[in-house]
Amino acid sequence: MVNKNVSIKSSKTKILLVQSSKVNAINPEASQPLGLMYLASALRKWANVAVNIIDLRVEDETLRERLERFRPDIVGISGFTQNAKIIQNSAETVRSFKNSTPVIIGGPHATAYWDDMLLDKNIDIIVRGEGEITILELVNALGSGSELTQIKGLALRKNSSAY
Repeated sequence: MVNKNVSIKSSKTKILLVQSSKVNAINPEASQPLGLMYLASALRKWANVAVNIIDLRVEDETLRERLERFRPDIVGISGFTQNAKIIQNSAETVRSFKNSTPVIIGGPHATAYWDDMLLDKNIDIIVRGEGEITILELVNALGSGSELTQIKGLALRKNSSAY
């Protein structure tokens, strides 16, 4: 079941998008987080939201520091399979910061392993596949309290089972 404490306020929603990978031997160079930039662009154009991106590969500020400074209503985390542990750690950091903040996971790893990802109690929602339209529908549904099960491209937890 999606965390029952998950909700967002009705004023301008603040969304933090997190690129969860690190620069290392597998990822020796940092590049622009294009997927998150596409999402941010769609959100800024079509929804009344403030969007902020943190790229954990290159920024000195920690996720916890950004959460404290920006105080997001929704957090979206993206990453590749080699960064699955960083994705989970990021979700845990968000949940420990504010339990009611919806934690949304997307990207290649979440798309391929959505059922395993939903076993993590710190993860509320998985966006599978391309997320530009799905994220808009999701943000609108969270803001209005609408049913999330009608949104295509989502994986959710219901009665402790992923669907």
